[in-house]
Amino acid sequence: MVSDFLLKTIRRLKLTPEQSQLNPNIPVKARKYLKPGKNEEGWWTADHLIDQVVNYAISIFEVLYPDAIVIMAFNNSTNHDAMPKNGLNAAKMNVNPRGKQLQIRSTFFGSDNISQSMIFSSDYSQYPNKPKGMWQVLIERELWREGLIGDCKLCKGKNKDIDPKRIDCYMH
Repeated sequence: MVSDFLLKTIRRLKLTPEQSQLNPNIPVKARKYLKPGKNEEGWWTADHLIDQVVNYAISIFEVLYPDAIVIMAFNNSTNHDAMPKNGLNAAKMNVNPRGKQLQIRSTFFGSDNISQSMIFSSDYSQYPNKPKGMWQVLIERELWREGLIGDCKLCKGKNKDIDPKRIDCYMH
């Protein structure tokens, strides 16, 4: 797998030999290689992309264009859906606080950016320091309605007899 940065002005983002000599602590090129596969180097992840951007592309760009601001556009990448491991992701949450689920970091919601912890406090009687489930999160956000279920198999299956805009039957 190859990941590279292309510019309209100079094509590949890289330093010339002269620029490299003047900037010995800056990588020569932003291109990264990864031997993909289970028994190889793994799969390209958001961590790889962040490393490439922060430790290669930006420093090279700053040498080439010291008075410019870079705008990077990424396409055809599974990293479009990347998020922190502890980011709010309903697909990785239980309906209730019981069972195994990730410790999700605190978040904000609503037009007033209300802070919401995704973990019960240490003095909470029933689930101290345990992750909240979707049910509790929806209650705190005043979005809970009777009859909601964790996941709707009908909606997930995209049943042609169901309104495609229907999103009010399940918690996800």
